[in-house]
Amino acid sequence: MKSKTAAAVAGLLTIFLVCSPLAADAKKWTVTQRLEKLSKEIDEGRTGNELTTKQVEDLKKEVSDIKDRMEKMKSKNGGKLSIPDTNKVHKELNDLSVKTLRLRLDNVYKP
Repeated sequence: MKSKTAAAVAGLLTIFLVCSPLAADAKKWTVTQRLEKLSKEIDEGRTGNELTTKQVEDLKKEVSDIKDRMEKMKSKNGGKLSIPDTNKVHKELNDLSVKTLRLRLDNVYKP
């Protein structure tokens, strides 16, 4: 019985590894795409009652601030983000994404 279970697990693991995209094949998100996705997640959090109106306002302000900083960075570099600026914006988006998810989960699972 154990060998059948082990074989089934090994088979599922093999299928998962073969079918899952490799890190190199994963989608590369632009900062603009990530901003749009985060804005959509914030809106979904409000419609799903996972975020309060105040939290949505604060998160949307952060999105707006990031967009403004991006525009300033672009204007200093001929309309494009430099690689260091892109990395900086991605870090800010990571932080905002974590904050958004944390707020959504805290509101849902708050005792």
